[in-house]
Amino acid sequence: QELAEPFSAGVYMSEMPELSVRLRDPKSGAPLEGKALRTAGVKFDTSVDELVGGCGHAALTAGALIKDGTAYCGMAHAVYGLALMYGSAPLPGLAARVEEPLQHVVKALQAGEEDNVNNERHMRAFVAAATGNRALACAHWEESLLANPLDALALRCAQTAYLQAGDKVNALACVERVMHCFEPTTPAFARAMGLHARGLFENGFIA
Repeated sequence: QELAEPFSAGVYMSEMPELSVRLRDPKSGAPLEGKALRTAGVKFDTSVDELVGGCGHAALTAGALIKDGTAYCGMAHAVYGLALMYGSAPLPGLAARVEEPLQHVVKALQAGEEDNVNNERHMRAFVAAATGNRALACAHWEESLLANPLDALALRCAQTAYLQAGDKVNALACVERVMHCFEPTTPAFARAMGLHARGLFENGFIA
């Protein structure tokens, strides 16, 4: 997708196709560049991978970037909020914890700060999911998958939202529609295989 200008300074292109995040020096506020940008960006990728894989501590990884001021954009807050919602079993007080990233994402969308179309879809999907509209959230994620079948973040979130809604059929179908696009060399290939296995299990095809 075409990216908002200026794009190069302080904007990290994720290894996950068509995702990006704005990163800055937490002390000076200057956009990160070079090695510093790459180092912080890898941490963002790690949080996304942990969320997609359902392992590690995605909320802690994403939250650390936000709390120290390195990651500040709407997409970073969306990933953090999604990690809180989908990264582990729901905990008491979850709604209150999600409220802060939700407000940041809403403000970012109102300001037109989304960098690319795919980021915007994820941000809007998070807002919908966080406010209880799973159907709209899934519609945004399905739109992402139509445009970018390799979007493993959309795949993971859509499947989880479908399962939470009790829709096991679409929890499997959303994965099977894009499985042919993943190859062993594709980022998140193993994660996609895991999501497929989860869909098969939930529908009783494997034990």
